Amino acid sequence: SMVDERERVTIEEYCDDVAPPSALHRDAMANLAFDHPAFMEAHRIARMGGDARLSPSERLMFYPHINIAGIQSGYTGAGFQSSIPNTAFAKLDLHFVANQDPDRCLDLLRRHIRSHCPDEVEVVRGGSMPPSRTPIDHPAVPVVFEALKAVWGEDPVIVPLLGGGLPDHLFTGLLRLPSLWVPFAQPDQANHAPNENIMAGHFLK
Repeated sequence: SMVDERERVTIEEYCDDVAPPSALHRDAMANLAFDHPAFMEAHRIARMGGDARLSPSERLMFYPHINIAGIQSGYTGAGFQSSIPNTAFAKLDLHFVANQDPDRCLDLLRRHIRSHCPDEVEVVRGGSMPPSRTPIDHPAVPVVFEALKAVWGEDPVIVPLLGGGLPDHLFTGLLRLPSLWVPFAQPDQANHAPNENIMAGHFLK
C-alpha cells in the first residue's frame, strides 16, 4: 500500500515537499549519455519502477523511493521445522530527495502503517541522513567545469543529482557550502565490490 502499481510512493503527504526538476536540471539530463536499455541488460534488471511517463534519469534523481531491503520470519535453516512464527521483520530503505525531511517522512510512514495495522506493527528507526543538493547554477560549478576541461581536454558532463547514502548535508545544510562531486574512475570500476578498481591514469589526473 506504500506504492502504486508503478511504484510511485502513495503515502499521504509524503511527496508534498518534492520539487520537480527545473529547466536547468532538464537541460543537464538531456546531455547525459545514459543508455538505459544497455544499463538494464548489463545489470540484469527486468524492469525499472517509478512513473513510466518520466525518463529513467528523472525517476532516479528527483523522486523518492521506498525499497524493501530484506524480510525475515519463521524457520529458514536446514531440514524441516513446522513451527508457526509469531514475528516477522521487514527492513525498509527510504530514499529521500531535496526538500524532504527524514523526521517528517518517518512520521508519515508510521501514520500510514498504523492506518493499516493499528496494533500489530512496531516501527524502529535505524538511522537517517537528510538529502543534500547544491544548485546547478552555483558559481562554483563553472570553476570546476573549466578545471576538469583543462586537465582532461574535453567538456565534462554535469550530472544534476546522484543517488546514494552520503553525509553531504553536513556541508550543504549545516555549513551552507556547495558540494560538488567529481568521480574519476572508469564506468566498470565495480564500486564497493570486492574487485573495486581505478585506472592509474585516471588516478593521476
